[in-house]
Amino acid sequence: MSRGSHHVLARTSIPVTAVTYSAATYTGSVLTGAVASVTPSNATYSTPTSTQTNAGTYSTSITGSGAFNKTVSANWTINPASLVSFTIGAQTYTGSPLTPAVASVNPAAATYSTSFTNQTDAGTYSNSITGTTNYTGTISANFVVNPATVTAITWTANTYSGVSQTPATASRTPAGATGTVGTAQTNAGTYSTTFTGTGNYTGTPSANWVINPASMVSVSFGTQTYTGGSLTPAVSAVSPAAATFTTSAIAKTGAGTYTDSSVTGTTNYTGTVTGSFTINPASMVSVAWNASTFNATSQAPTVSSTSPASATGTVGASQTNAGTYSTSFAGSGNFTGTVSANWTINAKAVTFSYTNTSKTYNGAAQAPTVTPSDASTTFTNGTTTSATAVGSYTITSSASGNYTGSGSSAWSIGAKPVTFSYSATSKTYNGAAQSPTVTPSDGATTFSNGGTTSATSVGSYTITSSASGNFSGSGSSAWSIGAKAVTFSYTNTSKTYNGASQSPTVTASDGATTFTNGGTTAATNAGSYTITSSASGNFSGSGSSAWSIAQASQAAVSISGPASGTTGNSYSFTASGGSGSGAYVFGGSGSGNTNPNSILFNSTGSFSVTVYKASETNYTQSNTATASITITAACHNHTISYAFDGDGYTADYVYTNCAGNVVNVNNFSNFPGATDSICARDGTVTVYTGSDSGNGNACS
Repeated sequence: MSRGSHHVLARTSIPVTAVTYSAATYTGSVLTGAVASVTPSNATYSTPTSTQTNAGTYSTSITGSGAFNKTVSANWTINPASLVSFTIGAQTYTGSPLTPAVASVNPAAATYSTSFTNQTDAGTYSNSITGTTNYTGTISANFVVNPATVTAITWTANTYSGVSQTPATASRTPAGATGTVGTAQTNAGTYSTTFTGTGNYTGTPSANWVINPASMVSVSFGTQTYTGGSLTPAVSAVSPAAATFTTSAIAKTGAGTYTDSSVTGTTNYTGTVTGSFTINPASMVSVAWNASTFNATSQAPTVSSTSPASATGTVGASQTNAGTYSTSFAGSGNFTGTVSANWTINAKAVTFSYTNTSKTYNGAAQAPTVTPSDASTTFTNGTTTSATAVGSYTITSSASGNYTGSGSSAWSIGAKPVTFSYSATSKTYNGAAQSPTVTPSDGATTFSNGGTTSATSVGSYTITSSASGNFSGSGSSAWSIGAKAVTFSYTNTSKTYNGASQSPTVTASDGATTFTNGGTTAATNAGSYTITSSASGNFSGSGSSAWSIAQASQAAVSISGPASGTTGNSYSFTASGGSGSGAYVFGGSGSGNTNPNSILFNSTGSFSVTVYKASETNYTQSNTATASITITAACHNHTISYAFDGDGYTADYVYTNCAGNVVNVNNFSNFPGATDSICARDGTVTVYTGSDSGNGNACS
């Protein structure tokens, strides 16, 4: 086609563009879709391709024919068939839950789900089913539970109660059947009675129902009181209270309970029962007792009178002692009750006699002897019943308890004679107050001592004693205290001089000793002494001892002086220290020098000067002190001369100068007749080929 030309092509066909299908309803047979419309509406086409049986929606196509040639598809629907009706089979009540069951359904081939509820009780209940798969819709039907039929009944027998009663079932068929019972009855008898089923039950079976006569339960014939005559029992109470009966009563006389009377039921009551008939004892009213007298044995009361007069019974407790007792009488046999009255046992009369009324003091409580006419008498004594001290007394007696009576008597206690003995009458002084020992013949004696009853110092004494109070008698004795013998010991008898007065220590064997010392009791200077001791006053004895004061050691002695010097000179040395008045004694190089302050040294060497201080009365010789000094030669002027001798040698010399140095001089001089002046220590100049002459003067 060229860009500049335009051609139109004629359309030669119109294809089918759309299709719809008519919905179908499930029939259980194969169905073919039926076209409802086609576009274009005048199109021709083939039979739809899909055939289906079950309800559902299916994609179904047709193909246009001729000028409408094209295949198009659309959904085709088969709708579920509707449920029409169903029935549920009826069941009969069993007492247990019942499940509904479908009896028939329309359509017969329909499938469905149930919505059923189990039922127990008789009744009509609506239940439903709902179509499933190829069926739709929910429909309802009734489920009928029919009542069960009551086929038989028996009744429980009742017992007459005096009121209208309704029968009660003993058994029913079925066992759990509910229903109503027949007419209520009151009197004993046999009645045909109907049971009518209700609720889950139906039917009206009948059976005989029996009301039995009530049994007689008990009877009481009451109580009567003993009279001594015949008494007939009378019914006082019966059970059941409304019972009708006949009586068989047997008369009695004595008190007691009897069970041989009876009643027998009549009409609506049956049975014979016996009951108690009681004759109570007559009550006691009063009692009176005969009085008794105490006899030391147990006694029972004796009845003086009773009311009623003929009463029999038992008396109260027996008693022994005098007194008034509320005593009971308890009725017995045909009598009952306890009554009381006072019963008296009177005391027994007695007299008193008295012995042992004259006593002598013995330090213990004493009493006269009291004897009642009846040895068992209980009694008390008054006034002065007993005493210890000397004196005159009165005793009284009064019976008590089971006895009565009184008496009295005078009685006395005299003083006891005693003697005195004395011991420990020779004492030795001990520094404390001392007494002799006074002993009365009776250790309990009260007494006083006179004269000299105690003393401390040495001497001769007299003591006296006198009994008093409950005792009589006296005595006396001489007694003494002698001096105490003592000894003396001496310590600290070796002393050393210390410049002060010193003494030995004197010790008496008794620290309280009074004594005096003699001889040399104290001293200051060194020496040998004797001390003596003599006891005095309350002590006796003597002693003596040697004692001494030794010389003391001196303080240290020292010496001082020059450490060096030269020959031909005198040097001084000084001593110091030491103790006492002794002289300093020099020795060593200075020995024999009367003046240690000027010692002359003529030779060279090392020298020692010693000194000590001599002993004297109170001091021993001191230590020896030493001083050392070194003496060297003195220095002088020397002239060295030399005369040449023609041998061709030079002059030489050697010397020690004042400083202590050795000096060698060579080639002294080459000229005859030369001299040299030096300062040298004496004896140290050696001249070779020449001479030395010292001028004897110290070098300056």
